[in-house]
Amino acid sequence: MPESLSAVVDWSIGLVPVQDWITAARRSRDLRAGSAYLSWIMATLLSRLEKETSADIAVPRPPQGIETFQEMADKRFRGFLADADYSIPNRASGSITGMPFDKARAFFGTLQSTVDSCWTSLRTEARDVPGVPRKLRELLTSGDSRGPIHVVWVARERLAGEKEGLALVDRLYSAVKRTRPVQPHLGHSVGKCGQCGRNEAIGPRDWKEWREFHQGLSRDRLVVNQLRFDPGERFCAVCGVKRLAGYLPNVSFPSTSDVAVSRWKAALQLDPDLYRRLDDFDKKAREIGGISEDASDRSPLLYKRTLDRRILDAQNAMNVPEEAGGEKRSAPTPSPGLPERLEGLRGTLVGLYTAAGNKGLPSNYVAAVTFDGDNMGRQVRQDPAAAASSMRRFADGLSESIKSHGATAFYLGGDEGLLLSPIETVMNLADGIHESWTQATTGTTLSMGICIFDREQPLGQAIQTAREALHAAKRLKEKDALSVTVRTASGSEWRTTAKWGATWTRIRTAIELIQAGTLAAGWAHDVEALMKPLPRQAWVDSRDAIRVEVERITRRRTSKDPRPHAGRPAPATADAWSRLDGASWWLDDPGPDLMESLSNQLHLVSFLARESGPDTTASPAEPPEPKDEKEP
Repeated sequence: MPESLSAVVDWSIGLVPVQDWITAARRSRDLRAGSAYLSWIMATLLSRLEKETSADIAVPRPPQGIETFQEMADKRFRGFLADADYSIPNRASGSITGMPFDKARAFFGTLQSTVDSCWTSLRTEARDVPGVPRKLRELLTSGDSRGPIHVVWVARERLAGEKEGLALVDRLYSAVKRTRPVQPHLGHSVGKCGQCGRNEAIGPRDWKEWREFHQGLSRDRLVVNQLRFDPGERFCAVCGVKRLAGYLPNVSFPSTSDVAVSRWKAALQLDPDLYRRLDDFDKKAREIGGISEDASDRSPLLYKRTLDRRILDAQNAMNVPEEAGGEKRSAPTPSPGLPERLEGLRGTLVGLYTAAGNKGLPSNYVAAVTFDGDNMGRQVRQDPAAAASSMRRFADGLSESIKSHGATAFYLGGDEGLLLSPIETVMNLADGIHESWTQATTGTTLSMGICIFDREQPLGQAIQTAREALHAAKRLKEKDALSVTVRTASGSEWRTTAKWGATWTRIRTAIELIQAGTLAAGWAHDVEALMKPLPRQAWVDSRDAIRVEVERITRRRTSKDPRPHAGRPAPATADAWSRLDGASWWLDDPGPDLMESLSNQLHLVSFLARESGPDTTASPAEPPEPKDEKEP
């Protein structure tokens, strides 16, 4: 085709791998650093497109108050790490007018070098992170400099009179992404990285020398104190740099324990006496030192389970001789009197628990929340400007909703996001996000996946489970659903998936009634005990009779004198059956999987009513404030 100033080149770019890169995380910092790095790369690439090609970027658009992507790229990685209010999606599309196709193609061919430069820059910054053993720092930030992220791009010259340029490029992009060559991995006979599980952990290539190297790292004072790395953690160079990047100076991020305990702490801080006791505990924890915990993150010590383990570890370490079994001590001797000081801290914690009374104990559970717009690609192709405008409105309303529920954002970009939430607020948070989407968009829906997990379980695994729940929601007809998976500390796991609307309203109402004392805690168990042995045919022939029996159980298990819970006055006694809208249950044929679905819903009601407690803060609690990092 002859070149002309009116030539239009449609293009689409994206980053890979995204989910594997983000979910390779053990600490919340790993997750945030991985997300921030992707946003920084996209800002850098899009700023080049703006500056060097004058491209019209259809999606994404810069967030409110920012004119160009160059402004965002100038923030560098640290800026993205500190600001989680908005992230840049890892996919972008648009067009270039007036540039010959060969020149445009050559430009896109240089984008990978920009991505690699970002990785080199990040490694350079990571060398300055304090609190890391020298040998470990050198291995993580030297050697092979190839980055973990690659850019996939498509560029196509638009034909005269063609109106579906972006739609065609979108299909081409999907084809290229599916058929891109997979690079072979030539490894060595040593252990794998404990975070990503793909690359070999750093160290010598000889197995014996490699093992001795990591045993030596586990004895290092900085590692024993879990300042940046935990004893026994084995990282490849890529995951190690990600961990260091999360600890860049003046950047902090709440841990899973911070998020899990935040609403309980906020409730205690409303009472002057409890506030004083909480402050006293925090001061004692800060002064102890020598514990196997980053002293800037004292939230885990608010859990007796964790504190008991710290006491046992300190006692065992004190009793190990300097030479045990012909081998050197695996860790330095703790400071004298540490077990006794920890015992004193436990006494303070027990006193705090007792004084808290009906405010209960802090939950050990936290929720990973991921969401994604349904069929957004179709809307982008049909009307890019309208789609971009909708996403901007959604982002504007989303930030306030997240903060009001005490949640912490890891990634918010376009129509998707990833958050950590206290379980006390997670169901209302889900509703708030869905409502923000409904108000900001037209003609599209939103699906969401949630994983509720123990705060000490691997974070990356929980995020992967949340994404599997999201996929389960999207597999329902017409999508537009919420799916919640619970993974208990004992290893049990179940999932509830349903459309937004009546089912989730009923679940939330049942939880509220149990927590208020209006419904007995055993209500869900009694209903399940009735339904479980019923044959399939009974649901076909006797749905009305089953509904009547469930109503009888509900009325029998409804208290006439609801107890106050967690300092709140008891609600007026109400007809629980009416509030649960029992008359509308199972009006249609429930389907063959009804029993499993109902059982999982009832399990979820019992679990959240027991483990979460109501959110009792008088005003929305903010996510934990950034703390000063402990330095060696």
